[in-house]
Amino acid sequence: LNVGYILTGEWLEYSVNVASTGRYDLDLRVATNGAGKTMHVEVGGVNVSGPISIPNTGGFQTWQTITAPNINLTQGE
Repeated sequence: LNVGYILTGEWLEYSVNVASTGRYDLDLRVATNGAGKTMHVEVGGVNVSGPISIPNTGGFQTWQTITAPNINLTQGE
């Protein structure tokens, strides 16, 4: 999925089926042509990641993987 031109306040929703309760690292593929970008991850409407800095990759198709570590997920959907 290649999502582009996200503005402040916009969001995406995904469903996951967690095999077992635990802490997981979430790898994110990002690309941006600007500095100072951030995002966060919510589970059940709760911010579970805190601010995640998105690096300036130099272009909208110049991708980099960043990791949001230790996301606590509970077993189930």
